[in-house]
Amino acid sequence: MFNFNHMFGFEINRELSLNYLSTSIRALVISMIGIFIPIFILTLGYDVRDVILYHIFFYALITSLISLTTKIISKVGLKFSIATSFPLLIISYLLLYSSEVYKISIYWSLIPSVMSFLAFWPAFQIYFAKSSDHSHRGREIGFLSSINLILSAIGPTLAALIITFFGFGILFISVSIIMLLAIIPIYGSEEKYPKSRFYFKDLYNKRRKIKEPIIFFSEGINIICELLFWPLLIYFLFNDLLIVGYLGSVLYISILISLYLASKYSDSRKKHKLMIIGSILYAGSWIVRTAVKSLQSVLGASIGTGITSTLLDVPYSSIFYDKLSKKTTTEYVVFREIFVGFGRIFILLIFYFTNSFIIIFGLAALASFIRGFYR
Repeated sequence: MFNFNHMFGFEINRELSLNYLSTSIRALVISMIGIFIPIFILTLGYDVRDVILYHIFFYALITSLISLTTKIISKVGLKFSIATSFPLLIISYLLLYSSEVYKISIYWSLIPSVMSFLAFWPAFQIYFAKSSDHSHRGREIGFLSSINLILSAIGPTLAALIITFFGFGILFISVSIIMLLAIIPIYGSEEKYPKSRFYFKDLYNKRRKIKEPIIFFSEGINIICELLFWPLLIYFLFNDLLIVGYLGSVLYISILISLYLASKYSDSRKKHKLMIIGSILYAGSWIVRTAVKSLQSVLGASIGTGITSTLLDVPYSSIFYDKLSKKTTTEYVVFREIFVGFGRIFILLIFYFTNSFIIIFGLAALASFIRGFYR
């Protein structure tokens, strides 16, 4: 029986072990293909505004459908939902590649891609919150992240080599085959059926602190700037896929280096202090990134980003899962995803109309600082 135990000074149950394995395989695939999808779209003859519009539609659909999705998940179960997300992602990759081979619109790939995202993330967040141990949640997040990062560090460089020597077609086929493997461990876990409750009036609930919507909105800004705009800037600076892949791997490795410290303190009373320090340093990394020009400066910024973002993200995630574990319904997941979605769409629109990396990185710095006050 597959089980991760005693790696971080605590025991992980079988349910989480199986989910860690599937999630880690998925993380490898995402690290291989994620940062190169915008570049692939550019190679098809689309411009940057088309890439931004593609992502705006993607996140607008997710944000508008998240409430309905959690109701469906509560009926079909968490395990089934997570398992379904993998073949849907494969279909989206094959449809996207078909844009080059059969000249179909890239927007067809949005349908399975949105469905995959909605099937995976809410279900995974609820599953982790209900299955993990409150007293060791920070270290469990650190453990999950470390396994993901070890594989993810390989992904960008490996993908860049595949694209350079064999083309995007082989990359899409490779990640599809790997993704199929992620389905297998899921079927060894127990099915769970969460209760679903959410009304849009809850977004404006006076009893809910206004601070949380602003923090989740800020999280959405950080996610898009990190996963989309930073790799795009590197590509525009050097026009070299190998450099994009190499720096992507460097970022994951630097996150891994600081992960143990962050996960350890996230289970102590010092996690709020750690998160404040991390938010300030992470904000500083965005300011630095507005001025990068050379390969050396981008490399240094990537290393600094990996370390500082981890000091913020691990305690931040630990607090979120602590809160989620105390909820009896999916309401908190929906609430978070809606405001994260608003943040994603906002920063995409800002770049669409300004075409300025300096402006969006400045907003990312502000967003990073705001997130340090999550409680």
